[in-house]
Amino acid sequence: MKRALITWWMSGLWKEISLLALSDWYSVDILDISPWEIGDELPQNMNYIHCDISKIDQKTIEQLSGEYDIVICNAGISLSGNFLEHDLWANTKLMQINTLGHMELVRLLLLENKINEWGSIWAVASASQMLPFPIALWYSASKSALAGFCNALRSYLIWKKISVSVVFPWPMPTAHVKYYGKEVSYDEKSQKKVQKIAQASFQGIKKWKRNIYPDLVSKILAWFPLPGFILDRLMYRAYKKDIS
Repeated sequence: MKRALITWWMSGLWKEISLLALSDWYSVDILDISPWEIGDELPQNMNYIHCDISKIDQKTIEQLSGEYDIVICNAGISLSGNFLEHDLWANTKLMQINTLGHMELVRLLLLENKINEWGSIWAVASASQMLPFPIALWYSASKSALAGFCNALRSYLIWKKISVSVVFPWPMPTAHVKYYGKEVSYDEKSQKKVQKIAQASFQGIKKWKRNIYPDLVSKILAWFPLPGFILDRLMYRAYKKDIS
């Protein structure tokens, strides 16, 4: 049986991807600080490991059994609103969780030979990288840094035959949108949308795609980018009331 490791599985897109991995004969290990949505029992072949990704260390790696075919760097938080109101402590915590913790996790896994040859590492970035996102400057920076790390990591790992993919999803009707003044939707239509994006992401990984744009908006932004001076004004107007 193949093995997958994911940070922060509990809800949204990456919960759906984990379930897809289970159905594709993967066992799945979850690294998360809290099992808040797991309940009393996990699905068969899924294992929860308590971990604060911002404080990843050798002790965490020692709790992992075996080697992985897929490592999913997914955990992330956001800060929204006026950039001037976010202090260094809050921004540092965000960077530690979204970027630096995952860089250290990958380093330790490679150091201990816990990623199989012909395996894959994939990181969750954001479609916000392809346009200005004035409501969440540090979040955008953290996702850009993670994508930059993955771009360099591809070359570093080329002789190990480990692929590195980056997924650029547009905000979906999951818990994450609460940061940007949107309402979380739990209806059947919203759930199907998340599942469709999960399937597109998972198929892209299996095909070793470097960059994955799993929804229509991210595809448009990647393939038909608007000039920066237009996007600057559009995004400022969209979020003016939230950042002023």
